[in-house]
Amino acid sequence: MKIRVILTMVLLAMACLTSCSSLEERAPKNAKEFLDQTDKKLTVSMKNLNTAEWVQNNFITPDTTYLASKVMAENSELTVNLAHKAKTYEGESRAEKRQLEKMSLLLTMPGPQDSVKNRKLASLISSLGSAYGSGKYCPSGSKKKSKCLGLNELEKVMN
Repeated sequence: MKIRVILTMVLLAMACLTSCSSLEERAPKNAKEFLDQTDKKLTVSMKNLNTAEWVQNNFITPDTTYLASKVMAENSELTVNLAHKAKTYEGESRAEKRQLEKMSLLLTMPGPQDSVKNRKLASLISSLGSAYGSGKYCPSGSKKKSKCLGLNELEKVMN
């Protein structure tokens, strides 16, 4: 039980750091400055997202699902905004042009620009991950939960 409390506190601290670090910055003057700022933001955001998803996958609770969806929504919003901003810059070097072009490829499943809809999508994605990770198979006709098989038991049956 203590580990859950500690992990929840860690994830809340990460969420605070993510939102606190998004304070107003000065607008980049050129593509190089934009790409430098973007790299820093995405590095922090992806580290937070990966940590939140790892905790959710290893400690499946409503709390970890909620925290993972919150971080996922923030990451999605950041990624969509940066991809749109990347279109306003023209790189000076081939490397900058390539990086700006690759920014649009970050959007494998772009979240809606409406923050409410974006949070709802992130919540659904996290809930589906938790449902899969904590899934059970109960043979038809079995009324006792003790007859249900978890993922580990199912894996043994399939092997």
